[in-house]
Amino acid sequence: MIKPRLNYKGIRGSLEQIAQNNVHRNAKVDLSNYTNIYNTSSMLEHTLNATKHTQATTKSKELKREIKELEGRLRDTKQDLYEIASQIPNESHPSSPTNNVAVEVDSGGPPPIRATRTRDHLDIAARLNGTLPLSAANVSGNGFAILKAELAVLEHVLIQHALHVAVGRGYTLVTVPDIVKMDIANRCGFVPRDTAANQTYTVSSSGAGNSNGNARESNSDSNSNNNNGPNTLCLAATAEIPLAGLHFNDLLKHKELPIKYVACGHAFRAEAGARGRDTRGLYRLHQFTKVELFSLTDASSSDAMLDEIVDIQREIVQTLNVPYRILDMPTQELGASAYRKYDVEAWMPGREEWGEVSSASNCIDYQARRLLIRYKTGEGNVFVHTLNGTAAAIPRLILALVENGVESDESANLRLALPKSLRKYWIGSDKRIRWQ
Repeated sequence: MIKPRLNYKGIRGSLEQIAQNNVHRNAKVDLSNYTNIYNTSSMLEHTLNATKHTQATTKSKELKREIKELEGRLRDTKQDLYEIASQIPNESHPSSPTNNVAVEVDSGGPPPIRATRTRDHLDIAARLNGTLPLSAANVSGNGFAILKAELAVLEHVLIQHALHVAVGRGYTLVTVPDIVKMDIANRCGFVPRDTAANQTYTVSSSGAGNSNGNARESNSDSNSNNNNGPNTLCLAATAEIPLAGLHFNDLLKHKELPIKYVACGHAFRAEAGARGRDTRGLYRLHQFTKVELFSLTDASSSDAMLDEIVDIQREIVQTLNVPYRILDMPTQELGASAYRKYDVEAWMPGREEWGEVSSASNCIDYQARRLLIRYKTGEGNVFVHTLNGTAAAIPRLILALVENGVESDESANLRLALPKSLRKYWIGSDKRIRWQ
């Protein structure tokens, strides 16, 4: 397994700033022994090189044994250094809020309609006979959804709409697997802080050479079975992971950048901890469909690329004709990999609150250092910057469209008012749709 190339020297020279950033990001990383370990590693490396030089001229067997011992000590010391450095989250953009309060930077769409539980999307879906929550529970358990009729069509329509917008903006369409190596997921920064509340579905094979696997939640008990080994498989939490893994250990030409991908995949989030009414309905599911944007840029272009991704998200939500707002997220909400993150929220009157429907993150070189993705420059090889953004989190967009668009026709039968931008993708009957 190729180790991530972390900036150990840079960390050594920035421990105070890193400690402060860790506080802002709620990251509990013990840095107290880092300097000690770093100095020991540097000393061992210097001694080893000097000893190898001497041994090359004297051919001493005693020095050969000493070299082997030094190599073992250096390997252990570097592993200790890696264990600490790999826990450190990305640095934070200077403008990211640090007071745990997001800052609204934009809003649009029609004025928010009055919040009322009578617009609850589950009740509306049941009356439309468009969802079968009990059947989903019987088939897969709680936290899964089965859609049918107009709501099932709406899922495919939203996928097509988001893909057409992204491809029209120059993003290359990619199909990706839903199963990825745990090592790649970890390198992308999907290492939960609280493994009891944020679990990954791992995939275990029933035997060597058998391709039939079983998905299960990874927890403290199953971790003892090497669930974080380099070849352990898991269900992808987002298509960002396989898209990032496409260029693992790649050395790109500068002229190839930026690289822009869009993919539709299933996202699997075990998230065993209860989150109140977030666990009810379509808002927080263990499996959902998501259209994902992913970009690789040079170091000077990632801020502009983040703006581009947010602009694509804005275009998609604007064409859906729902009230929305865009938030600059505080450091406490950035996760491990994001340098800066924006969330797009849609008004959900049945839930009586705003709900996140997409997010966009600039990860600068955090993921690239771990995935070893570089590009050539005149001064040498430089790590790329990676960015990701949700083009469409399908169930939440369905939720927003249902709660904002439900209405009664002249006979008091329910129907959905949907934007005309989606009509060209519709399949089957649209008798219960009013295109607006």
